[in-house]
Amino acid sequence: MKGIRIQVGVVVAGLTVAAVLAGGAGAVSTSSTYNFFNCHTEAGTIPPFTAVKQAVPAENGVSAAAAFHIIDGGSGIFVVLSFGGEGFFSAPGITGSGGARTSCDVVTNSRTLTFSGFIAH
Repeated sequence: MKGIRIQVGVVVAGLTVAAVLAGGAGAVSTSSTYNFFNCHTEAGTIPPFTAVKQAVPAENGVSAAAAFHIIDGGSGIFVVLSFGGEGFFSAPGITGSGGARTSCDVVTNSRTLTFSGFIAH
């Protein structure tokens, strides 16, 4: 009898852990949509595009990850190297490196910022 209670306890504990993990995974899998506009490259202006990425908490404008999956206006990943220019996140050396070949404006939770990076196809 004692062995059955232990087995039932292990099963209940296992189901509880699985439910917590599934709930956490479901929360992480949501995505946010971003509309990029006023985009410029070395070759000139490109059309606006919409991209998605994993959702972030409401108090943040964007997450630290820098890959935005383009869902219209073309295909590829907009890899952002600089978020917002001076006074925001711009890794040392990015401006002078020439790696950020595409710049677009995007409305975040807090304001409109200019993101710079490149589009990988």
